[in-house]
Amino acid sequence: MIFVKDKGASSEILKDGFQLNLTEIELWLLKKQIINAEQKLVSYKDVLQWYRGGAETYIASFEIEIIVDSNILQKDIILKALVTLTPEISLKNWEKRRKILSDNNIPVSNWYYWGDGLILEEKYFHFKPDLDHLSKLLLIAVALDKLGFSTLHFTSALMVNVKNEIVFVDFGFDLGDPSKNYTVTALSHIVELFPEQKYEVETLIATLAN
Repeated sequence: MIFVKDKGASSEILKDGFQLNLTEIELWLLKKQIINAEQKLVSYKDVLQWYRGGAETYIASFEIEIIVDSNILQKDIILKALVTLTPEISLKNWEKRRKILSDNNIPVSNWYYWGDGLILEEKYFHFKPDLDHLSKLLLIAVALDKLGFSTLHFTSALMVNVKNEIVFVDFGFDLGDPSKNYTVTALSHIVELFPEQKYEVETLIATLAN
């Protein structure tokens, strides 16, 4: 089964020179490392047409069904197209920041493919900061501040996976670049988010920051 929309994610398949049939879509998915050679494509469906996702991105999505070990598995994929004046340079900056975060134990989104100003990643879900995630948010904030990032509202760059685990998904100019100077912007943001727990948060901050 194939279901495509005008200006949906399938436009990328056509742009790459593949036809919109199961055989060629499967080849495209292999090329983008979304599936492997032992998996068989059963269906493809465009879900969201391209829309403005942020200052630097347009976003689309699709879902596929594949056969994995005799079972049918659904995968939901997000496409992010960087639409800056120099998308390839922007993508290199995103990749660099993502690696810095990952190397410092900050969970980052799973990228299947990136290149030509395009990212294909796992689907994540809206995140609203809450007390259940407070300890993890503090760990991320401490790491960002120690790295010298000056992002003011880093939680807007967070989403959650199907296990409700926080993942950093936006590595654009709002995150900026690290510096040698220790900052407190991320931790200050946590205090603003949880004013009722200000004492507890500040106590945790003092412990984590040492």
